[in-house]
Amino acid sequence: MKKVLITILVLIEIFSLHLLYKSYNNKNVLEDNKEEIVENNNTVAIKVENDSGGYVYATSFPGDDYYVNESMTECVDQAGNKVDGVSFSVSGTSVTVNSKYTAYCTLYFGKCGGGNTALKGKSGVSNCPVGGMFRYQGTAVNNYICFGTNNKTTCTNSPETYMYRIIGVTPDNHLKIMKENDIGAIYWTDKDSSYVGKDKFYGVNLYNQLNGAKFLSNDTYVPNGWGDKIFAYNYYNGYSNNFLSVDAETIYKIETGKQVIGDVVGDGNGHPILGSGPAWEANTFKIALPYVHDYLYSIAGNTSNCSSSGNCYSWMAGYSKNYPTMSACGYGATAGSAPPCGIYFISNTAYINVTGSSPQNLTNVFNIKPSFYLNSNITLSSATGSSLDPYLIN
Repeated sequence: MKKVLITILVLIEIFSLHLLYKSYNNKNVLEDNKEEIVENNNTVAIKVENDSGGYVYATSFPGDDYYVNESMTECVDQAGNKVDGVSFSVSGTSVTVNSKYTAYCTLYFGKCGGGNTALKGKSGVSNCPVGGMFRYQGTAVNNYICFGTNNKTTCTNSPETYMYRIIGVTPDNHLKIMKENDIGAIYWTDKDSSYVGKDKFYGVNLYNQLNGAKFLSNDTYVPNGWGDKIFAYNYYNGYSNNFLSVDAETIYKIETGKQVIGDVVGDGNGHPILGSGPAWEANTFKIALPYVHDYLYSIAGNTSNCSSSGNCYSWMAGYSKNYPTMSACGYGATAGSAPPCGIYFISNTAYINVTGSSPQNLTNVFNIKPSFYLNSNITLSSATGSSLDPYLIN
């Protein structure tokens, strides 16, 4: 039987644990050289997704058509407590698990090709998840979807009200969508004398308006019963002062609490291991804005040079208008406790820009395109996904 090298890097002092698979079931036999760290042989288990969406113990190492499902994979310490802040990398038949105080890990490998989600087999969708989702990528993709009506004619005749675009879908089938047209201009925050902490989306005027009268409780956009289809998601307040020159994966990790400024690994709960602060807090709510990484991952190809006009065209580009993201240019681990250096927005000329360093930029009026997740039990109608034949929600 094929042997697989598994390496767990334990981020405590200088311990490094090297494991060698000899079998593939729930009684894994492992050769280890750090018995003082691992007290039993059941140290790593691998499960793979089957055709019905369930997970079973592997009988062979997953191939290139599988990916590590980080949302399901978990590690525990010797007391059986879940360890957060775990990251993974796969190369051939080798897996590296970066964790902290880990004694046992179960690695879940999902199926690529859309997995068992609503986007399985759809054209224009990334084969495997990037940034935690199967995503639409490119400049011309058929990812139109109606929200607020199940009448296709009503939707196509009034796209300013009902038409959305699908950003992607999580492996557990939460579709993320965003408004195709903006809903008008809204201040990021109220004009007042205090700007401390006002770079965080959660709690500012824009957040309150979107999760209240301007959108979520507005019958024009969210008719009776449709709000129940929206999933309350756990959003992070990630910050960076370098979103204009780094790649999408790094930005994704920063924005979702997995990495902080200076390449310090986060603990998975929205705080860096070395210290804590409001920059990596997570809050659960329904209506948000796209992240910077959502835009960068929507680009097919290089995403590390999006700081100048015209470099980063995708279907998400602003084109005629600028629209903001949830991301702010903060001050490292103390972001939120001092005036920010600006709010990142998607430019009308296809790149990422930032409003500037003055606190008064927080009173800018932005053209708003709400974004949110749908419940995991939602399926899509049979359609091409074009603007004339958009998907309907079942």
